[in-house]
Amino acid sequence: MSKNVLIIGAGGFVGGFIADEALRRGYTVTAGIRESTSRRYLADSRIRFLILDYENPEQMAEAIAGAVPEGDAYRLVYNLGATKCTNFADFNRINYQYLRNVVEALRMARRIPGRLLYMSSLSALGPGDERTYAPLTGKTIPAPDTRYGVSKIKAETFLET
Repeated sequence: MSKNVLIIGAGGFVGGFIADEALRRGYTVTAGIRESTSRRYLADSRIRFLILDYENPEQMAEAIAGAVPEGDAYRLVYNLGATKCTNFADFNRINYQYLRNVVEALRMARRIPGRLLYMSSLSALGPGDERTYAPLTGKTIPAPDTRYGVSKIKAETFLET
């Protein structure tokens, strides 16, 4: 069986690194990007491109169904997100609603990945204890103190359901 990975949000520096590492490990890489996304970090000719409209689950479902193997024969790395926005509505739309739309599209296309890696942020937990420097653990209660962090924990919580 060939190894396939779909990287949603592959256009930035981190996404480009993920694509390069997946290629190095022998994966067939499909980069899910917007039409307007820069391909600066996606220069390897082996990368396949899948144009997605994150506002439109139906378009994404059709595109994904035509590009991704059926069943759980692929991996999904979800790296899409915005770290800087002028208002909470943009954080919420990009970091939370787009994730919901992608999940809806995957369900409609019947292309649920065998594995999902969701790239989040420590901001979803909020500031650590700067008095004792106690390590963060799986039992740490999230207390994000930025709009960005709130949008990321909201997305994480959605994935847990």
